[in-house]
Amino acid sequence: MRRSLLLLALTLLLVSCHLPRQYLLPLKVVVENNSLCFSLPPEVMNHHGALYYAGASISLREEEGWRVLWQSSLQPPLSVIPQKKCFDDAPINWRAGTYSLLVVSSTAEGKVRHRFEKTFTLTQDRTGHLAL
Repeated sequence: MRRSLLLLALTLLLVSCHLPRQYLLPLKVVVENNSLCFSLPPEVMNHHGALYYAGASISLREEEGWRVLWQSSLQPPLSVIPQKKCFDDAPINWRAGTYSLLVVSSTAEGKVRHRFEKTFTLTQDRTGHLAL
């Protein structure tokens, strides 16, 4: 009985050590001045202090699948992610459709990396203004 209990405790310990953490964290996306902006979850920002922008990718869903519209370069120096970051410099002609945004951040030392993702649908009115 004692051996079975010890084996059970050891198994639970090993299994709990290998439970996967969430690979993609949620990302908040808004449209401002017809430009896409994102912000990281406050609990992640508060936990790590300053997080550095390590890259992003924007994809559009088409009939054949996802097509990458834009990817940022991953070259240093990495900039600190502000409370809200907009893609004013991304050469994307935004239109109605379903998009996916993937953002990668890291700590100053580069030891902790987070991946954030949001899939969203943009609509466009007759005047050309975008909305989620």
